[in-house]
Amino acid sequence: MFYKRDFGQNSVFLHNMKKEQVLHDVAFSNWAIEFVVLARQYCAKLDPSVEHEQEESSEVSEVSLSNWLYEFLGLLFYKASRIPNLQHFQGFETLGSSLPEMDYQRVLTYSETMLGEDGIIAFQLSEEEGRLYQGEPHLSEILADLYQELYELLIHYRDGEPERMVLALARCQYYFLTEWGTKLLLALRWLQILRAEQYLEAEDA
Repeated sequence: MFYKRDFGQNSVFLHNMKKEQVLHDVAFSNWAIEFVVLARQYCAKLDPSVEHEQEESSEVSEVSLSNWLYEFLGLLFYKASRIPNLQHFQGFETLGSSLPEMDYQRVLTYSETMLGEDGIIAFQLSEEEGRLYQGEPHLSEILADLYQELYELLIHYRDGEPERMVLALARCQYYFLTEWGTKLLLALRWLQILRAEQYLEAEDA
C-alpha cells in the first residue's frame, strides 16, 4: 500500500512537472517571443502617449504612418498565421478584457489624426466581412480594434506566469482566426489601394 500510494503521488508530481514544462516551452518559444515583439511594436506605434519621431499632424506624418502600416501589417499577419495550433489550451475566457474604453477612444482619435482623410473613409464590406461590424467601418476604427486585441495579449503575457501567458496566446490565436485576422486584411486591402494611388500619382507627375 505504501509503494502504491507513493507511486500515485509521484505520478501526479511527474504529470504536473510535464505540464509546467510544456507551458514554459510554449510561453517562451521563439515564435511566441517574435510575435509578442511585433504586438508591442504595433501598440507602441498606435499609442498617443508614446513619443514618436515626426509625430505632428502633417502630410509627412500621415504618409509615414500609412507607409509603416503597409509594411508592418503583412508581417504581423504572417507571424500570427505561423502560431502553432493552441486549441487544446482551454480556459482563456477567464482572462477577461483589460483595455478601458477611454484608451480605445484615444487610440481611435490618434489614428484619425495621423491618417487624415484616409483614416475616416468607410469600407464597403462583403457579406462575410459584414458580420464583424455594424455598418461600414473606417480604417482608424479597424486599427483601434487591432490595437485592442494585441493590447489584451500583452497585458496578460507580461504577467510572466507561463499558464497565463499561454492562455493569452491561445486567446489571441482564436480571435485572429475568427475576427481580427480578417480585420487586419481589410486594413491591408485599403492600404494597398492607397499605395497604388500614390504610385500612379507619382508616375503621372
